[in-house]
Amino acid sequence: MEPTLLDREVILFDKENLDVSKGGIFIVSTNAGLFVKRVALKVDGSLELISDNKSYNSELPVLKVPLLFAIGIVLLRLLKLMV
Repeated sequence: MEPTLLDREVILFDKENLDVSKGGIFIVSTNAGLFVKRVALKVDGSLELISDNKSYNSELPVLKVPLLFAIGIVLLRLLKLMV
């Protein structure tokens, strides 16, 4: 999710807010593992997982990602302190 979220940053999320209809950055679980992705609802009712990192595919249609479910919406990030 770089540049939005940096590697090894701590994020806080709300596991009670699972409403993906308005979009946002969510922690999602698939059979391939856990991911932090921007979720967008398409006009046809399907969902897209979008990576902010341009090194990865920008959109992954949910129809191609079996067993997807939201764990929670990301609320904020805590910057990693360099010491």
